[in-house]
Amino acid sequence: MGDDAQRTRRLDGVPPGVRATAQATTLRPEGFGATLPLVEDARRAAESLPRISVSLGETDLESVKGRSEIDLHFVGLLGEGGMGRVLLARQRSLQREVAVKTSKPSASAEVSQQLIHEGVITGKLEHPGIVPVHSLALDQSGRPVVVMKRIEGGEWANLVHRPEPGAWEDWGSDNREEMDDEARRAAHLEILTRVCEAVHFAHSRRIVHRDIKPENVMLGRFGEVYLVDWGIALQLEAGQPGLGLAGTPAYMAPEMVRGGPIDERTDVYLLGATLHEVLTATYRHAGTSLQDVLDAAERSPTVEYGDDVPEELAQIANRATARDPAKRYASAEELRAAVRTFLRHQTSVRLSREAQIRVETAEAELANNSRRGRTLAPTSLREISELLSVARFGFA
Repeated sequence: MGDDAQRTRRLDGVPPGVRATAQATTLRPEGFGATLPLVEDARRAAESLPRISVSLGETDLESVKGRSEIDLHFVGLLGEGGMGRVLLARQRSLQREVAVKTSKPSASAEVSQQLIHEGVITGKLEHPGIVPVHSLALDQSGRPVVVMKRIEGGEWANLVHRPEPGAWEDWGSDNREEMDDEARRAAHLEILTRVCEAVHFAHSRRIVHRDIKPENVMLGRFGEVYLVDWGIALQLEAGQPGLGLAGTPAYMAPEMVRGGPIDERTDVYLLGATLHEVLTATYRHAGTSLQDVLDAAERSPTVEYGDDVPEELAQIANRATARDPAKRYASAEELRAAVRTFLRHQTSVRLSREAQIRVETAEAELANNSRRGRTLAPTSLREISELLSVARFGFA
């Protein structure tokens, strides 16, 4: 950044308590005085949302409607933030469990508007990688309620930061206990390509997420990958500015810090920062304070990766997180294609390596028999022939 005055203005209005803890936490516009403009659909929705009868486990609501009219019954708490929460509810009419996102009783009108915004944005994005929204309405007390598919699984961040085999038990294929570092990295990259597909779809609808990170990717128990939390997503308009400081500092693109124009390449940067975390288990931007992290995000220097990171992957990560948006991949699809190409290369390398091991095994067996002056038994000859045949296939 520039001088100290510029550096200080960047944090104007951010509560002091947030400054110390928000490095890996989403900064939302209502938290520091900026207004998140609703898309036009959200404005219309806020004016005419239907009512939905909900039992959220609050005694003051239980008496508002007769129990026979209540379709959604509170079961448990799935997650909770500053002013919002995600509840597990039982939908009586369809005999299923759903996730219900709503605001707390003490939440401001601005928080309710943002929840409506998120519901409308997510509802517009019908894609296998985005959680389906079943309904958007108001409850008995007038609070917005977003009814969504319940995801049985966990955050991708758990796998990124818990590499032990047991962390993979609920996601992926068989033989999870046998996964080595290379196999886990390949699985992470497969997940990333699925996230890229969801982001590319959103971009085709002129919507950018602005908060892509492993914490906002949910993995289902049967191979599902969902990009969640569209609360600060934007409907792009020509020449639209950055609209204030919003996002997660540890992942932010430079233009998010500077207040520069936001577009699809901003999400490409966030995907690159996510790839960096997958490769290193560390954040793309670090520091001892929020200001330090924002400074690091604004500079976004090229990263020198260790020998444990393949050069091709290092180049992909650095290009995706280039300081200049024009030097990044032009789209999430282009980034996905680059990662896919790397995975194909890795498959070829692994097959060649396994083929070479088979050749060496066959050579060792032949040398051993030669030293002892033995004639190869038919069984040994057949085993060596099979080793060489498989090796030839692998090299091919």
